[in-house]
Amino acid sequence: RPPRGGNRTLVRVLMGAAALIVFVGVVVGAWHFGSAMNDGSGQEGTEAGNTTDDGDSKDEDSADVAALTPSSISDFDPQGDGEHPDNAPFAIDGDPSTDWSTQTYKGENFGGYKSGVGLIIDMGGPVEVHSADIELGPGGSDVELRVGDEKSLDALQTVGEAQGAAGATTIEPDDPAKGRYVLVWFTDIPQVDGGWRGSINEIELHGKS
Repeated sequence: RPPRGGNRTLVRVLMGAAALIVFVGVVVGAWHFGSAMNDGSGQEGTEAGNTTDDGDSKDEDSADVAALTPSSISDFDPQGDGEHPDNAPFAIDGDPSTDWSTQTYKGENFGGYKSGVGLIIDMGGPVEVHSADIELGPGGSDVELRVGDEKSLDALQTVGEAQGAAGATTIEPDDPAKGRYVLVWFTDIPQVDGGWRGSINEIELHGKS
C-alpha cells in the first residue's frame, strides 16, 4: 500500500495542474474577448474620425464664403428701353434707405408688354455664388436669381427663386452657382399706389471669388 504522504503529494499535483488549466483557459478567453472589443472600438473610432473630418471640411468651406464685391450693376430690360438705369447703383450702395424701382405699369404682368425686368450685376470675373440677400420693396414680388457668363436671359441659368417676397429675402441655390453675371429678375411685381411696380433697396451676394 503506498504511503499516506504520497497520496497527499499526488492530490496536490493534480490540483495544481487543474488550477493551471483553469488559469490558462481564463487568460486565453480574456485575450479573445479583448481582441473582439478592440476590433469593434477600432471601427467606431474610424467612423467618428471620418465624421469629424467631414465637419472640419465643411467648416473650412464655410469660412471661405464671404460677401462678394460687384464691379458694376445696371438695369436689365431686354424687352424694353430701360428701367430707371440711373438708379441701379442704389441697389449695391450699402444704404438700405435708397432703392431702384421698375417703371410703374398700368396693368399686371408688366402691362402685358414684358415677361420680366431686373438688375444685372457684373462681378468683373467668374465667382461662385452661395446666396443672395435681397431687400425688396413692399407688396410681394416674384423674383428669380440667375447666374451665367453672358448678359443674355437665355444664357443666365435660374438657380433660385422667391415668390410673394417682400422685405429681407434670401435666395440660396441648391448648389453653388458659377458665373460672371448675376441677375435679380422680377417675373411678377405688386400693385402699389398708381399701378404695378417692383423695387430693390439692397443686394448682397455671398460666395467665393
